[in-house]
Amino acid sequence: MKHSFGLLAAVCMGLLLNACGSLLTPSASPAPTSTKTSVPPLTATATFTITPSPTNTFTPTFTPTQTPVPVSPTPNLNFLFDFSEKALPFWNDMPVMPQAIAGDEKIGVYYYYLVASRDVVRQYYLQQMPFWGWQLFASEARPNGDMLIFIKSHVTVTVGIVARGDLVSVMLVNS
Repeated sequence: MKHSFGLLAAVCMGLLLNACGSLLTPSASPAPTSTKTSVPPLTATATFTITPSPTNTFTPTFTPTQTPVPVSPTPNLNFLFDFSEKALPFWNDMPVMPQAIAGDEKIGVYYYYLVASRDVVRQYYLQQMPFWGWQLFASEARPNGDMLIFIKSHVTVTVGIVARGDLVSVMLVNS
Protein backbone atom coordinates (compact mmCIF):
# COMPACT_ATOMS: atom_id res chain seq x y z
CA MET A 1 0.00 0.00 0.00
CA LYS A 2 2.93 2.13 0.55
CA HIS A 3 3.86 1.87 -3.09
CA SER A 4 0.37 2.65 -4.29
CA PHE A 5 0.13 5.80 -2.14
CA GLY A 6 3.44 7.12 -3.51
CA LEU A 7 2.35 6.28 -7.00
CA LEU A 8 -0.88 8.14 -6.52
CA ALA A 9 1.00 11.18 -5.26
CA ALA A 10 3.35 11.09 -8.24
CA VAL A 11 0.45 10.88 -10.67
CA CYS A 12 -1.34 13.80 -8.99
CA MET A 13 1.83 15.82 -9.08
CA GLY A 14 2.30 15.08 -12.75
CA LEU A 15 -1.24 16.11 -13.57
CA LEU A 16 -0.87 19.29 -11.59
CA LEU A 17 2.38 20.18 -13.31
CA ASN A 18 0.92 19.40 -16.68
CA ALA A 19 -2.03 21.67 -16.02
CA CYS A 20 0.11 24.46 -14.59
CA GLY A 21 2.72 24.11 -17.28
CA SER A 22 0.30 25.30 -19.88
CA LEU A 23 -0.30 28.38 -17.81
CA LEU A 24 3.44 29.05 -17.46
CA THR A 25 4.32 28.53 -21.09
CA PRO A 26 4.08 31.78 -23.00
CA SER A 27 1.57 31.76 -25.72
CA ALA A 28 2.40 33.19 -29.11
CA SER A 29 1.09 36.71 -29.56
CA PRO A 30 -0.77 37.49 -32.70
CA ALA A 31 1.25 39.11 -35.48
CA PRO A 32 0.97 42.88 -35.59
CA THR A 33 -1.36 44.29 -38.10
CA SER A 34 -0.95 47.60 -39.81
CA THR A 35 -3.50 50.29 -39.30
CA LYS A 36 -3.99 53.29 -41.45
CA THR A 37 -3.74 56.62 -39.65
CA SER A 38 -4.68 59.75 -41.44
CA VAL A 39 -2.46 62.83 -41.09
CA PRO A 40 -4.23 66.16 -41.19
CA PRO A 41 -3.27 68.24 -44.19
CA LEU A 42 -0.78 71.11 -43.67
CA THR A 43 -2.39 74.43 -43.01
CA ALA A 44 -0.87 77.68 -44.24
CA THR A 45 -0.39 80.33 -41.56
CA ALA A 46 0.37 84.00 -42.10
CA THR A 47 2.98 86.02 -40.20
CA PHE A 48 2.33 89.73 -39.78
CA THR A 49 5.15 92.25 -39.46
CA ILE A 50 4.32 95.77 -38.49
CA THR A 51 6.37 98.26 -40.41
CA PRO A 52 6.21 101.77 -39.01
CA SER A 53 4.98 104.37 -41.34
CA PRO A 54 6.01 108.01 -41.27
CA THR A 55 2.83 108.88 -39.39
CA ASN A 56 3.44 106.57 -36.42
CA THR A 57 7.17 106.80 -35.88
CA PHE A 58 8.48 107.75 -32.45
CA THR A 59 11.05 110.48 -32.23
CA PRO A 60 12.24 111.24 -28.71
CA THR A 61 12.58 114.87 -27.87
CA PHE A 62 14.61 116.21 -25.00
CA THR A 63 13.72 119.34 -23.17
CA PRO A 64 16.72 120.55 -21.23
CA THR A 65 16.06 121.44 -17.65
CA GLN A 66 18.36 123.15 -15.25
CA THR A 67 19.03 121.15 -12.13
CA PRO A 68 20.55 123.23 -9.39
CA VAL A 69 23.85 121.95 -8.08
CA PRO A 70 23.57 121.40 -4.34
CA VAL A 71 25.76 123.66 -2.29
CA SER A 72 28.64 121.81 -0.69
CA PRO A 73 28.68 122.25 3.03
CA THR A 74 31.62 124.25 4.24
CA PRO A 75 33.70 122.00 6.45
CA ASN A 76 34.07 123.10 10.03
CA LEU A 77 37.79 123.79 10.38
CA ASN A 78 37.58 125.54 13.75
CA PHE A 79 39.58 122.72 15.38
CA LEU A 80 42.58 123.76 13.25
CA PHE A 81 42.66 127.15 14.95
CA ASP A 82 41.73 126.26 18.53
CA PHE A 83 44.92 125.33 20.37
CA SER A 84 45.93 126.60 23.75
CA GLU A 85 49.38 125.02 24.16
CA LYS A 86 52.55 126.87 23.30
CA ALA A 87 53.90 125.91 19.86
CA LEU A 88 56.98 123.68 19.72
CA PRO A 89 60.14 124.89 17.90
CA PHE A 90 60.31 121.59 15.95
CA TRP A 91 58.44 118.30 15.87
CA ASN A 92 59.70 114.83 14.80
CA ASP A 93 62.71 116.23 12.95
CA MET A 94 60.64 118.89 11.19
CA PRO A 95 60.73 122.65 11.70
CA VAL A 96 57.81 124.58 13.15
CA MET A 97 57.63 128.19 11.99
CA PRO A 98 58.99 130.58 14.65
CA GLN A 99 55.86 132.79 14.35
CA ALA A 100 53.60 129.93 15.52
CA ILE A 101 51.08 131.13 18.11
CA ALA A 102 49.85 127.83 19.56
CA GLY A 103 49.95 124.11 18.72
CA ASP A 104 48.66 120.68 19.65
CA GLU A 105 50.03 117.18 19.19
CA LYS A 106 47.85 114.16 18.41
CA ILE A 107 49.03 110.66 17.51
CA GLY A 108 51.21 111.11 14.40
CA VAL A 109 50.03 114.70 13.77
CA TYR A 110 51.17 118.10 14.99
CA TYR A 111 48.88 121.11 14.44
CA TYR A 112 49.81 124.75 14.88
CA TYR A 113 48.60 128.08 13.61
CA LEU A 114 50.09 131.52 13.02
CA VAL A 115 49.34 134.87 11.44
CA ALA A 116 50.62 134.63 7.86
CA SER A 117 49.56 133.84 4.30
CA ARG A 118 49.43 130.37 2.76
CA ASP A 119 52.15 131.34 0.30
CA VAL A 120 54.55 132.43 3.06
CA VAL A 121 54.07 129.10 4.89
CA ARG A 122 54.44 127.12 1.67
CA GLN A 123 57.71 128.90 0.78
CA TYR A 124 59.03 128.39 4.31
CA TYR A 125 58.63 124.60 4.09
CA LEU A 126 59.94 124.39 0.52
CA GLN A 127 63.11 126.18 1.69
CA GLN A 128 63.56 124.70 5.19
CA MET A 129 62.75 121.00 4.76
CA PRO A 130 65.84 120.25 2.58
CA PHE A 131 68.05 121.67 5.38
CA TRP A 132 66.49 119.08 7.71
CA GLY A 133 67.20 116.27 5.20
CA TRP A 134 63.73 116.05 3.64
CA GLN A 135 63.24 115.88 -0.15
CA LEU A 136 60.10 117.19 -1.83
CA PHE A 137 58.12 114.30 -3.31
CA ALA A 138 54.84 115.98 -4.33
CA SER A 139 53.15 119.34 -4.09
CA GLU A 140 49.58 120.44 -4.72
CA ALA A 141 47.87 123.80 -4.35
CA ARG A 142 44.08 123.95 -4.21
CA PRO A 143 41.67 126.79 -3.45
CA ASN A 144 41.02 125.46 0.05
CA GLY A 145 44.63 124.61 0.96
CA ASP A 146 48.09 123.41 0.03
CA MET A 147 49.74 120.05 0.52
CA LEU A 148 53.44 119.27 0.42
CA ILE A 149 54.80 115.72 0.72
CA PHE A 150 58.40 115.13 1.76
CA ILE A 151 60.45 111.93 2.06
CA LYS A 152 63.45 111.12 4.21
CA SER A 153 64.81 107.56 4.25
CA HIS A 154 61.69 105.42 4.59
CA VAL A 155 59.55 108.10 6.30
CA THR A 156 56.95 110.27 4.56
CA VAL A 157 55.73 113.60 5.92
CA THR A 158 52.76 115.60 4.69
CA VAL A 159 52.54 119.33 5.38
CA GLY A 160 48.96 120.58 5.11
CA ILE A 161 48.35 124.35 4.95
CA VAL A 162 44.85 125.82 5.43
CA ALA A 163 44.01 129.54 5.69
CA ARG A 164 41.11 131.25 7.41
CA GLY A 165 41.28 135.00 7.16
CA ASP A 166 44.75 136.12 8.25
CA LEU A 167 45.37 132.91 10.21
CA VAL A 168 47.06 129.86 8.69
CA SER A 169 46.89 126.42 10.22
CA VAL A 170 49.69 123.93 9.51
CA MET A 171 49.38 120.18 9.94
CA LEU A 172 52.50 118.05 10.03
CA VAL A 173 51.54 114.41 9.45
CA ASN A 174 54.23 111.81 10.04
CA SER A 175 53.63 108.43 8.39
